[in-house]
Amino acid sequence: MEEPIPNVLVVGTGAPARHIGDALRNCGVRVDFVQELKSLLDDGAPHPAGIHMAGRSDLVLFAVDPDDTLESAMLLQRLLPKATPVVALQPGIRRLAWAAHAAPQLRWIRCVMGFDPAQPSSQRRTAKTNRKLYLSDTPQIRQWRSRLERAGFEVELCADMQSVQWGHLLLQLSALLVLASGLDYKQMLATRAWRLRYARLLDEALGLLAGTAIEPRNLLGVPWRTVPMMLRLNDALFSWLAARHFSGGGEGLPDLSRADEPSLELAIDATCGELMRLAVGLGADAPRTVDLAEQLMVIGRQQIEDRRLATTEW
Repeated sequence: MEEPIPNVLVVGTGAPARHIGDALRNCGVRVDFVQELKSLLDDGAPHPAGIHMAGRSDLVLFAVDPDDTLESAMLLQRLLPKATPVVALQPGIRRLAWAAHAAPQLRWIRCVMGFDPAQPSSQRRTAKTNRKLYLSDTPQIRQWRSRLERAGFEVELCADMQSVQWGHLLLQLSALLVLASGLDYKQMLATRAWRLRYARLLDEALGLLAGTAIEPRNLLGVPWRTVPMMLRLNDALFSWLAARHFSGGGEGLPDLSRADEPSLELAIDATCGELMRLAVGLGADAPRTVDLAEQLMVIGRQQIEDRRLATTEW
């Protein structure tokens, strides 16, 4: 008997979901893209192509606008059977908790992408970047592992995805520092003053996490608590001993140099914002994180003004 073709519903227009959805479609999986769930509930209007399969989706990739997370999660629960697996591709950490609370009957799957889905495929091939997905280890996702691997992803199933999310967040801080420095990733790490700033940011973040039960996942080949010490080495020692642990880290980082204002605000909120909220919850301070966030907002406004002036002159 021929195995039925699985159905994937992509909700929203976020780059991560579109990237995974397109890759699955290219290897024979049926994938339907829906920008807004409200259209699926309007019984008086013609339904988009995905409506006939919304009630029997085998997997959902959830990447709606972050501001619509709660409403979209509740609408999705009305459309899908209980325990339908939903891979949450929202930026940051807390939004998944919001979605799971709003739609508890669905099976929410945490996901961290170890690469930048917005990076052109030609650049990924040149850099030989692996398309790695970290996913919650659940029975539903185990069934999808082989399909995701056939679609070109390296898949790691994790029992503690919160640890992975925080480890990824600590790595993403370096993307913000790259933007603040005006350098590229390798140049930023080659400049001791910026390495020291990264070390101090990590000290602050790790100090906050020490007040929780969270141990951030090692994503650089060394424990995160060793990283600030390595960053503080002088240039010669850093180049000789530590550079190999950081050399590949920049390939999976987003390029924020051309980000528009909403995208930059979202990137700041998903990193600095998470740390600041953690500090508030612990009754602590995070002055270095706050300082970086404020600096980046100034840089973002200046970038927008520069683009506006360039367009006007043209």
